[in-house]
Amino acid sequence: PLKELREIHRILKPGGILCIYTPNVESIKRKIQGGRWYAFKPREHNYYFSRKTLQMMLEKRDFEVLYSRTGYTRWLILPNFRNRLRNRPWLLKLVNGSLKLVNETVGRVIFKPFELFNMGDAILLFARKKA
Repeated sequence: PLKELREIHRILKPGGILCIYTPNVESIKRKIQGGRWYAFKPREHNYYFSRKTLQMMLEKRDFEVLYSRTGYTRWLILPNFRNRLRNRPWLLKLVNGSLKLVNETVGRVIFKPFELFNMGDAILLFARKKA
């Protein structure tokens, strides 16, 4: 990623903003799920970051981090349940609306507090190219 950041830095105007959204290797879900974590996809993700490692890498490449936080990805809370219902389309159709409500509720109650400790599923970060 340092090579890619070097190129982004080269083409971005001074003061230009970079936005990064990436899975958080320090998330509570990764710690619970281990190797079954949704983001362990070698073809898609060659590197994994925490907020701290991402910020350090950006600062090495002359970016100023303006905003950084973690959050939960609500559509990933109950994927296994939905996959199990895939073979029963009539049941999936019946409960699909309820799943959305459960996803949102479970996310707020269970996973939202982990954001306070930088343990949300994903990292959202904005950085500015130093002049």
